[in-house]
Amino acid sequence: MYLREIMLGKSGKRKGLIIRQILAVLSLVYFVLIKIRVCGYRYGFLRKRKLPVRVISVGNLTLGGSGKTPAIIEIASLLRDAGKKIGVLIRGYHGRYEQQQGVVSDGRSWENASVQWTQGCKGTEVQSVSDRDRESLPQSSRPLPPAFNNDMSVSPEDAGDEACLLAKNLIGIPVLAGKNRWASGKYAIEEFGCDTLLLDDGFQHLKLYRDIDILLHDVSIPQAGLRLFPEGILREPLSAAKRAQVIILTHTDMVTDITPYEDMVRELNPEALIMASIHLPLYLVRWQVAGGREQEDSSVHPLSLIKGKTILAFSGIGCPESFEHTLRQFEPDRVIPLRFPDHHSYDAACLMRIEEMARDVDMVVTTEKDMIRLAVKDIKYPLFYLKVRLSIVTPNWQENLLRVLCSD
Repeated sequence: MYLREIMLGKSGKRKGLIIRQILAVLSLVYFVLIKIRVCGYRYGFLRKRKLPVRVISVGNLTLGGSGKTPAIIEIASLLRDAGKKIGVLIRGYHGRYEQQQGVVSDGRSWENASVQWTQGCKGTEVQSVSDRDRESLPQSSRPLPPAFNNDMSVSPEDAGDEACLLAKNLIGIPVLAGKNRWASGKYAIEEFGCDTLLLDDGFQHLKLYRDIDILLHDVSIPQAGLRLFPEGILREPLSAAKRAQVIILTHTDMVTDITPYEDMVRELNPEALIMASIHLPLYLVRWQVAGGREQEDSSVHPLSLIKGKTILAFSGIGCPESFEHTLRQFEPDRVIPLRFPDHHSYDAACLMRIEEMARDVDMVVTTEKDMIRLAVKDIKYPLFYLKVRLSIVTPNWQENLLRVLCSD
């Protein structure tokens, strides 16, 4: 966490400045390696494979979270509702399927989707939270998935937390995990009849040809952090945004004016469709399992429950600041942040630490992604997770996005 603070330029301490100078030298080496790789694929020295259907990549230029998973859910649902047979391809970080390949969901039911194969083979426009009635947030026009249950045949240990989160939220859409995205795509076409594939975190996955690149840019990242890794958190130089046909600005509710960010990406890529989005909080879900499933509680609660309370907000995600920012918008007395690394696996010691801290607060709240891993744990104290969705606030975004994604 301290290294991330340095990379974001938030550490003004002498030690942090010295470390960043060292990282700046290493960034030059990384820049050369990135250029060699990109040029290798561009000029055919490295092999790029192509699938016989439309492939749409969704990714970003930065390390950590930019909202890729909720963006995939929104885009996949839009394409499904437009009549496309969608499949989602995800690497499945920290899951067994990452190396072995596997079906996380067959598009019909997650619980029946434990399948493996060998390696070879309409949204709602909204304003900012502060401008809305906090107790009556708009809901999506499509059905929301049910609250979690722990009757899972595919676990986060199999497929990773993000793959399981996608499977839980995408009704009628197969989700396939594995490092070899070409093999996953081939399987999705042959077994599920997919005619359009969404490639999760695919902007740098150059070995698979894509027809469209959707790039997410998190406007909450400080300008000092927009330097090449490891000095900053950029995976590639900002100039790589030229490859994208669509650029979505995320977390725009965390800044007062998005105009400078729109101008920046428009200067980088004047031809791209540029849209703005927020992470829209929907409701809280209470989760508690003690002594067996017959005592399970997965009730839904309004966000007004947060007001006036002391909140322990723990998370293991790429952008914990966004999660904590959202909670503060509903006027708690205090938010106590507890941050873990992205994709964190909660062991007994972590759970005990959270349980001890829970005794001194009114509510314990985590993210839906963290709840994927926690759902199989024996939670003996009341725990809430925050249900959010990516809401694109640009007018007529559905029509404009479909025109780009579905054009020949």
